[in-house]
Amino acid sequence: STHDLKPVSILLNCGASSDDVDEDT
Repeated sequence: STHDLKPVSILLNCGASSDDVDEDT
């Protein structure tokens, strides 16, 4: 996942890519 490289996507959440959502969902 790129969530480690993109903490901003986690904060935005709604704009996170499928790879980032996988970690949050």
